[in-house]
Amino acid sequence: MVPDDSFLLSNKQEIQKHLNPLSGVLLQFAGVALTIKLLLQAGSVIPEISKLAFGFRTIVIAYLHLVLLGVISVFLLGYIYLNKLIRNNKYVRNGIMIFIGGIFLNEMVLLIQGLASFSYTVIPFADVSLLLISSLMLSGLILILVGNLKAETGTK
Repeated sequence: MVPDDSFLLSNKQEIQKHLNPLSGVLLQFAGVALTIKLLLQAGSVIPEISKLAFGFRTIVIAYLHLVLLGVISVFLLGYIYLNKLIRNNKYVRNGIMIFIGGIFLNEMVLLIQGLASFSYTVIPFADVSLLLISSLMLSGLILILVGNLKAETGTK
């Protein structure tokens, strides 16, 4: 049985009624990351591209980060936020946006570093940049935790 795309289109308003704006953005971000992952995976069936891509460590790391951070973590955050398993306050919303921004920056640095590695060009301070971006993502997660704890204790 072939899935019917018209189901989503015909029920778009009903689906949007259940999604708040942030969870919609998170699920769309995860969907875009999944689409990019599938396109990269499809491209890797070409032997020349596969040898080239898997010969550079940075590209493999970028691919793994895309899957683990971009697809799985963002989808889980969207699901948790949508089902109100974390609070909806400015700390949580800002923490989520900081975390998402960190993922995007992380992928960009790894992409630049991976493309530069094809010509054996070293990107200066890429390791420091990745450390700072990882700290940014950690601060976003800490902000989500703080926002959730503040809501539970009732403090403002």
